[in-house]
Amino acid sequence: MMKRFIYGAALGLILAAASAHADSVRALVSQGNRDIAEGKFSEALEAYNQAAASTPEAPEAPFNQGVAYYHLGQFDKAKDAFEQAAIRAKDPSLQARCEYNLGNTAYRASQAQKDPKEALGQLGQGVRHFQNALAADPSLADAAHNIEVSRMAMQAILEEMKKQQEQQQKQQEQQQQMQDKLDNLINQQQQNNQNTQQAAQEQQPQEQPQNGQNNEQQNPEQQQAQGQQQQQAQELANQQQQTRQQTEELSKEMSQQQQPSPAEQAKEHVDNAAQQQQTAEEQLRNQQLDAAQQAQQKALDELQEAKKAMGQNQEQQKQDEQQDGQKQQQGQQEQQQSSQQSQQEQDAQQAQQGSAEPDMNAQPPDETAQEILREEQQNQQQRNQMNVQGGNQPVDKDW
Repeated sequence: MMKRFIYGAALGLILAAASAHADSVRALVSQGNRDIAEGKFSEALEAYNQAAASTPEAPEAPFNQGVAYYHLGQFDKAKDAFEQAAIRAKDPSLQARCEYNLGNTAYRASQAQKDPKEALGQLGQGVRHFQNALAADPSLADAAHNIEVSRMAMQAILEEMKKQQEQQQKQQEQQQQMQDKLDNLINQQQQNNQNTQQAAQEQQPQEQPQNGQNNEQQNPEQQQAQGQQQQQAQELANQQQQTRQQTEELSKEMSQQQQPSPAEQAKEHVDNAAQQQQTAEEQLRNQQLDAAQQAQQKALDELQEAKKAMGQNQEQQKQDEQQDGQKQQQGQQEQQQSSQQSQQEQDAQQAQQGSAEPDMNAQPPDETAQEILREEQQNQQQRNQMNVQGGNQPVDKDW
């Protein structure tokens, strides 16, 4: 959990105590602070704006406005306001508070982000602001805590991105397997079509029985030829049946894919192919070879359309995966950079304060949630040994 947010600064500190103008500004700031405490953030912003109009060059003016914007969830405006306050501030304590609130603002903005890359970037900015706050005011222990919270948030995003990447990899492997099966089905259907076409060409038109003559009265050669044709048609039907069953199995596999999936659009064509294969199978069993050829060709066309759909969607998915991989790599680099900077600044603070010896055996921070938690426990123990006090207290809202 992020430690507390530092609330409004007292504009009256920069004004002459005896000034009636200063009394008016103090009243506006106090009213704004009361509104903040009561959750009336729009009213607080109005009060701070009126106070700022009377003291446009004071760093406390944009600081207080930033507080109101922060609570209104307008993080871009809060960021701009705190940056202005940090530029104007001469007091290191106020500079530290500006950087601290900039860190909190970046953290909250990251939580509202849907793009993990943007969220990681904002968390990295927040860590740097907390580091700046510690550099300006080493006693601001909450900033050190928030650095670790930000790191854990970054790690959680990276782990989720890695999990999604693994799922995508698994899905891609499954889709490749389905692609191979689809290629095999196309080859089978092409062979079925050729076999049916060849059988149709080989079959001679049968002599129609004369009036009063039935099949039993046909000569043996005619009966033998007819039997061979029937047997051949049944074999073709059995081949088509086997291809249809494999096509239906592929359709079932496609339906089990997580949505959206490249197989989703291809499945419709696969289902259409199975229907045409069923029709061709029935026509072959009835020795309707010409009609069966038409149904088989339609089945082949549908399978080829399914392959086309799979290829187009897979290409788009690969591009998306490459972008996700780039986001994850960038996030890891930002996290590693912020971890190194934080460790260097903590070592420098320990050397300046002289109240604790630096740990010469410290290991580089590991980019896992468990290591980050252990590192934070060690940092907490060190801060306890140095008797580091808490950060700046909120300004008395009735001041």
